[in-house]
Amino acid sequence: MIKSVLFREDNVYKAFPDLVECGDGTWVCVYRESLGHTALPFGRIACHLSSDGGRTWSEKAIVDEVTNPETEGRLNNPRLLALDGSEVLLICDLLPRLEPEHHPDSEILIYRSTDSGRTWSERASTGIRGHICPCIFRTKAGKIIIGADRVGPGDDRDVVWLHNAFTSTDGGRTWGPAIHVCSDPELWLNEGTYVELDDGTLVCYLREDLQRAIGHKAISQDGSKTWSGPYPTFLTCCVGRPRAGILHSGEVAIVHGFQRLTPPRNLVLHVETQAIAADPNCTANYARQAGHRYFFIDHDRSIHCDGAYSGWVQRSSGDLFVVQYINDDGPYAHIRSYEIGRSDWILCPEGGLLLEPPRWPGYVDRAAAASGELYDF
Repeated sequence: MIKSVLFREDNVYKAFPDLVECGDGTWVCVYRESLGHTALPFGRIACHLSSDGGRTWSEKAIVDEVTNPETEGRLNNPRLLALDGSEVLLICDLLPRLEPEHHPDSEILIYRSTDSGRTWSERASTGIRGHICPCIFRTKAGKIIIGADRVGPGDDRDVVWLHNAFTSTDGGRTWGPAIHVCSDPELWLNEGTYVELDDGTLVCYLREDLQRAIGHKAISQDGSKTWSGPYPTFLTCCVGRPRAGILHSGEVAIVHGFQRLTPPRNLVLHVETQAIAADPNCTANYARQAGHRYFFIDHDRSIHCDGAYSGWVQRSSGDLFVVQYINDDGPYAHIRSYEIGRSDWILCPEGGLLLEPPRWPGYVDRAAAASGELYDF
């Protein structure tokens, strides 16, 4: 693994990055700038471009800025979606004034680029209100999904956090009503991320902030019209926005924050098979099998640690390029990047995970043969 400082200014707090690859090969990275985890006393969305696969990056460009949060609100959590060709969507939740972030007047904004992030439209409203920390995803059929969180009704103490989905069939220009994805009175589920499996099943992985033992998931078999769940997953101590995707191998990868009850919050890569992803009872059915692995990417040493919100793309070589924000040795949070090869987290070729426990006869021989075949042992 190669770890690098990507964007850092010691007088600005850079947080909540996301990353996509456009159809023309351009990489777009956005994040929010302020002077702290909360977007005060200002907030702005910064954007950088790379035309060489993340090796060099353009100077910072500002997509939008709020200079007076008392009257203009606070920009919170920018997210990206690459469409066909050079078209990119950027969404960001705008929190009202100096109110708590879970407020009925919060609003999800949308920006559009038709030239791979070089220029952006003025902000527009999606019409989605009362929700924060959005994600954005497109299905193979072209439906775009915004997933976002809200607090339950004030008179309903049994529901704390809900995750809802909003869908668009016209390229993000109009959005349908809220679709309830999942909630549970015993869990604080939030900051979802979506993947579509080969058979069309949609899986939404979610962070969980109350018990902090594992992340959870919801499953849809009808293109996000209805959802079941939440179900337990193998995302250990998933506290920190998860970001999921399908690898070239067909495996599901999720990069997420790892924190139990005390700091720090570390960044983790989790990889599992599609069979595990689709199984509502995966933690029982696959508990002692090797179809799921995790790998610690980074550790925040700061006494004021913050971070583990990430974005990533996969190169044609199979390597992952991950970005996250972290305090660590900086006076303010900065953006780091990580080049992660498959051999950094497992010595087994793509699609060759051995699902037999080590106690079975022949396991060691087959594992050694598979590793030697790939790495010339």
